[in-house]
Amino acid sequence: MTARGKLIGLSLAAMALPAAAQAAAWGSVGMVEAIRGAGSDDEVKVERAGEGRHVIGPHEPLYNGDHLVIRGAATACVNVSGARSCWTSRTTNTTVASHGPGAASILDAAFFRAIGLGPPAAGMGIVTGTVLRSAGSTTAAGVAAIGLLPAGPQHVTPAARTVVAAWRGPAQALTLTPEGGPAVSLSASAERFAEIPVPAGRTAFRIQLQPSEVVWNVSTSPTAPSPPWYAGRQPRDREERLARATWIVTDGPPEWRMFAFGELAELARAGFGDAPELYRAALEGRLRRRAEAAAS
Repeated sequence: MTARGKLIGLSLAAMALPAAAQAAAWGSVGMVEAIRGAGSDDEVKVERAGEGRHVIGPHEPLYNGDHLVIRGAATACVNVSGARSCWTSRTTNTTVASHGPGAASILDAAFFRAIGLGPPAAGMGIVTGTVLRSAGSTTAAGVAAIGLLPAGPQHVTPAARTVVAAWRGPAQALTLTPEGGPAVSLSASAERFAEIPVPAGRTAFRIQLQPSEVVWNVSTSPTAPSPPWYAGRQPRDREERLARATWIVTDGPPEWRMFAFGELAELARAGFGDAPELYRAALEGRLRRRAEAAAS
């Protein structure tokens, strides 16, 4: 390593979790709060087991065993187990002590273990055309919403950008009608699900499968429900967004499923963690079946 770059080890206490839960990246022990002065010669990278070294930015999680590589005049400010500190390339022999992961991280991991989820599938891609092809039998003319996304009232948060509709049967199109706005016709894909942008500036909108009587009436609510172990708070990072969305699909209120599928779609599109596989499993109904089997 050159004199301009120092390797700073985050000597973090290992989580008391099975290897599968750690492999699935649940239970970060901290996050990057800010990167200052990071230019072409002033950068911060993270070195992580199994992933090599890559540039890291604000709001990204930190895990046990991570090392930060800081070059030039850059400064990395981190929060590890509630302890905030800032590091530069001139910092040497620095150890960041962790008091262990937060309770939410431990319980998130316990939730995923409880429904039988192991480590992520290597190289999993975004959902493909095979999804929902065998999601259930219908008559030739029958079109119906899948059980996980019941027709009727649905809710999204003001920050939601995507919702997902999924169905069985040969739908020909979808009609999106924003409150107070004109109807827009959307194509119905052969995959029998559609990712739909939330109409900007609208507090309510309507989605209908054509030709059918299947309608979702979507309205905006201030906050989405979270797992009970969050004690009423909202997710703090993408990892917890993924946990919340999965919990809504398996155990949460059905009227928030369209929102939860949208969250999974966005995180899957970004290639975050296990999101692509969880999105695929949710669309195929495997998440719900796992949850029901775990509860029986």
